[in-house]
Amino acid sequence: SIVKPALRNIESFDSLFASFSIQEKQNIIRGATNFISMTQFLVVNTSSSLEFQTRLLRRHEIEWHRKFTLAFACLVFLFIGAPLGAIIRKGGLGLPTVISTLLFILWYIISLTGEKFVRESVMTGFQGMWMSSFVLIIAGIFLTYQATNDSAILNLDTYMNWIREKTGLKKGILLDKKA
Repeated sequence: SIVKPALRNIESFDSLFASFSIQEKQNIIRGATNFISMTQFLVVNTSSSLEFQTRLLRRHEIEWHRKFTLAFACLVFLFIGAPLGAIIRKGGLGLPTVISTLLFILWYIISLTGEKFVRESVMTGFQGMWMSSFVLIIAGIFLTYQATNDSAILNLDTYMNWIREKTGLKKGILLDKKA
């Protein structure tokens, strides 16, 4: 190896170290200790600097995606709200308000969760920030499809008839029991 020609007469590192005086040994140990502490400081400093730069990059990435996801969320809520109004058809504010509020809360929770995943580098910026929009676009497409087919997905009688059909109960049996 490269070190071998320089240490021709010395067989090992221990014998080289033993050949120095006590003062020289102390200087070598002190120098090695200083070199180790400087290297350790450099590694810790570089690690914290890299961590800070990553957090800064994630924050910028979150804000960049947020500008687009908020605009897209408005379109998604349009595709949810318009079919909801067409499906419910009662004209009241109770049920549509409750459903739209629940969908907004769902969107908000998914949005905050995605943002947290991006901040912690669990997901990429695109995945975390667009997750809520992708989840609700499925609901928007479903509701739009149901509204165009005049489906009664929010009609309680539809579900009651389905339950009666599956259980074998007839409508008259329930009325007889009430009387």
